Amino acid sequence: MFVEYPNLPEDAASVLVDCRTPERIVKKLEQMGITCCKGVILEEIHPAMAGHVDMQIVHVGGNTFVCEPRALRHYETMWQEKNARLLAGNRLARRNYPEDVAYNIVSVGAYAFHLDAATDEVARRELSRRGVKWETVRQGYSKCSVCVVSQNALITGDKGIAKKAAALGIDVLCIETEKIRLPGMNAGLIGGAGGKLKKDLLAFTGDIKRLGCGQAIEAFCHAHGVRIVCLDDGDVLDIGSIIPITERK
Repeated sequence: MFVEYPNLPEDAASVLVDCRTPERIVKKLEQMGITCCKGVILEEIHPAMAGHVDMQIVHVGGNTFVCEPRALRHYETMWQEKNARLLAGNRLARRNYPEDVAYNIVSVGAYAFHLDAATDEVARRELSRRGVKWETVRQGYSKCSVCVVSQNALITGDKGIAKKAAALGIDVLCIETEKIRLPGMNAGLIGGAGGKLKKDLLAFTGDIKRLGCGQAIEAFCHAHGVRIVCLDDGDVLDIGSIIPITERK
């Protein structure tokens, strides 16, 4: 069955990742019994993010997804036997910001954080139908910037998102992200460096002890009853999110 609430699986059976994700990370997930579904390369986006799934697909909830139009065929083929409801968005992702962030929306419990002027209309419509409360922020890379810990807790390196989320009653850990690696860019973002695998388990792509905020992340997650698993012992790598797709009944 598909994950009912975006980014918040009870027990993930499959996740969506960049097709260029290092094999050691994929292997670690598979050893945990989790299937890795791989996204597609969108050549029109900056090469550093061309395969990032958080730039090309939005999980609305349940079996419904909204895709960048050129990515639709890939996901239809990959999930044709899973009864996924895949919809093409209206906006084509381009290389330059903010034309690349139409699908970079992050759902945290009842809220969705996004850059209003850049958001795809189909994604907006479908999420609105599920009763999502939209929260506009200045950071277009909203999904990249937010690591969802629970429906009431998140980690981010963006001060604007942190301030808006805290005002909504969401518990926030605001961190520095300069040590998160993203080849081809100066640095990556925390939301792109992991994702929830279980209700009480959050995965990161590398060893968070390599981050100056590693201990703070561990303590924050522990306070919310969430354990951490590091999928590699190297640097924390922004791969464009680990998005939970299906979960065990």
